[in-house]
Amino acid sequence: MYVYSEVILFIVFLSLLFTTRDARFLTKDHLSNWLLVIPVLTLAFPVLIDFPMHVPVELIIPHIVLTAMLMLPFLIDVKRLMRYGFHRHL
Repeated sequence: MYVYSEVILFIVFLSLLFTTRDARFLTKDHLSNWLLVIPVLTLAFPVLIDFPMHVPVELIIPHIVLTAMLMLPFLIDVKRLMRYGFHRHL
């Protein structure tokens, strides 16, 4: 039963993200994007501790999408730092 509630919450999250147009803010570089390391590590930590981790099949796609959405702003900032250096980011 909790699987369906998580899928419903995932769909609600995506619909709110795109209707409020907050998704475009995830692709902009900003120093606060580095704070997204915390939720990414929170997602990755259980997988690193207990591998292979049992995830219901219905939740694999939402997990991958959310992990990618959290990693995208971080990777954009890393790319900018690698290209221009840290002094341009201040």
